[in-house]
Amino acid sequence: MIVITAKTKIKPQKKMAFMELAEKVIAASRKEKDCISYNLYSETDDPNGFLFFEEWKNQEAIESHFRYPHFIDFTTKSKDMMDGDMDINIYDAERKLLDE
Repeated sequence: MIVITAKTKIKPQKKMAFMELAEKVIAASRKEKDCISYNLYSETDDPNGFLFFEEWKNQEAIESHFRYPHFIDFTTKSKDMMDGDMDINIYDAERKLLDE
């Protein structure tokens, strides 16, 4: 399993448009065959800070996701809504580093 976190800040005047756009990409992404989960969270101390948290079956699922029209539409339209760059991190959730 692959986990992706994508943290961003949205321009205050673009927040509603971002939320509408995010709702569409989340709904469509959750329907993809190898999507395990796809969620958006808001920061507790910044009303314009958001975190996408995604879980995917494997790397091939992510590569497929990046080619879907709903993802391309989201990335294209959301660029001018963001206040800075999105901080994206990808994790291999199959490799456990520490034993419990």
